[in-house]
Amino acid sequence: MEEYLPSEIGRLVLGYLKETKCINSYQTFLVESPDLQEYYKH
Repeated sequence: MEEYLPSEIGRLVLGYLKETKCINSYQTFLVESPDLQEYYKH
């Protein structure tokens, strides 16, 4: 089984939330996930 980096999994989840229009969850996950801080623009 291929291993994924935490940031890769985070991006997959983020993409799913965006695709399913879960905007509040998307924004919260983006802000709170330490693995996505490179994508979060304060």
